[in-house]
Formats: sequence, C-alpha cells, structure tokens
Amino acid sequence: MKKLLSALLILSLTIPAFATMPKKRGGGSQYLTCGLRGTFNNTWLLNKNMLDDKGLKYQPSFGGSGGIQLGFHVSHLVAINVEGLYSVYNQKIKSAIDSSSWNSRTSLAYIELPVLLRFEFENFKYLEFGVKMGFLNSAKNDFTSGNINLTGTDVKKNYEKNNTSLVFGWGSGLYGSGGMLINFGIRLQYGISDIVSDAGGKGNAYYSTKDGTKADYQKTNIVTAGLHLTLDFDLGWFMSSSCGRSHKFVLFNH
Repeated sequence: MKKLLSALLILSLTIPAFATMPKKRGGGSQYLTCGLRGTFNNTWLLNKNMLDDKGLKYQPSFGGSGGIQLGFHVSHLVAINVEGLYSVYNQKIKSAIDSSSWNSRTSLAYIELPVLLRFEFENFKYLEFGVKMGFLNSAKNDFTSGNINLTGTDVKKNYEKNNTSLVFGWGSGLYGSGGMLINFGIRLQYGISDIVSDAGGKGNAYYSTKDGTKADYQKTNIVTAGLHLTLDFDLGWFMSSSCGRSHKFVLFNH
C-alpha cells in the first residue's frame, strides 16, 4: 500500500511537466461547469483483526468509479462540485495456511454522491477535498476451496445500506483551453463509517483463522487510492452590469 501511494504521488507530480498545459479561463469569475469522472482504484476493505490474522492474506484488489459532476465556481479559485458516481470496491483474500487452501473475493457496488470543495490554481492545477455519501447497490462474494466453488453469492444483508467517506485529491490539466478541459490526478478515500451490518457480525468478537485466538470487534472501512481522470465543460458565466444592478447567465459558446 505504501509503495503504491508513493508511485501515485510521483506520477502525479511528473505528468504535468510533460502535459500540454491549458490557458487560463476568461469570462466572469462565477460560472457553472459539468463533466465526466472516471477513477481506477486500488481498493481495500480494511479490518484490523483480519490484517493481524496470520491465517489469511489480503490480496491486491482493484475497482473503479465513474459518473458525472456539476460544479459552481464562486470565483476563479474556489468551486463547489457535486458528483454522481457508480463505484465498485473489491477485496480478495486467501488462506495463509498450507493445509487449508481457499480464496475469497468480496465485491461491493455503491451509488455515491461526493460533495467537494475544489481549489484551481494557475494552469489548472487543482486540490480538492470533501465528503462522499455512499448507498449500497449490491454485494457479492465468490469463494473457492477444493471442490467448492461458490460464485456470486448475495451478501448484501451483511453490509450497511449507507456509508460515509472522506475524499482528498490533487492533479493538473492535461489538455484544454478553458471551455473544455481534461484533468489527470490522484484521488484518495478513507471510509469513516463501519460498512458491516448487524447481520454481518457487527459488534461480535473475532476469532483468528490461524489458532482461534479471540479479539475484540474492529470496524471495517473502505480505503482507496486511485488514478483520477476528468473531462469538464464550462456551461456558462454569471455576469453583472458595470453598475451591479443587473445580472444574467450567459451560456459558454463551445
């Protein structure tokens, strides 16, 4: 995980040096934008007890997120973005005991609504952070062990219907002239709510798969680090007369 984060950080810092940098926007300081969002994520359903369990191993797992956004720029520097996303979080786990071989994969799909405060600097370098609200759409589990092969088992009842995460991201413009802009960056997410439901064992003690050692219950949180690509369009400007008495919304001419 640490190596991946380091690699993503280096990538995000080096790409802007080679990219075709966009020019600064013109027009008014207040305007609306809309766009598309896509993220390729390294995904984790992190539980401390499972991480400490010598009888199992977390495996590299990946997922994705995609959707739309609507943004209101209160100034050239500051914007408030609301996104609508469909996101998938996968977690692969396998046995670490030679005498008991098994593999498991959990896949959770959410409809998500991030609300982000975004800062745009010179040449469209940006920094954003905020809160993401997720609504569980589906939860499936695959399990294999010897002759046992269970695929697509519905485990939705084992997970909470809603969850909340913190979001932090940064990046830079790759190409565009202001009316249309392609951005590339890094987006990180940390779930602050426990995704496990009462039916899934919330509050119950944990017993190690290695030796049966008992441990107190620990929350399970969604954690991701991803490559984030966006395509944004300016919808229009909020313009005022020189005297400030009249205001109008002017569509951007693409």
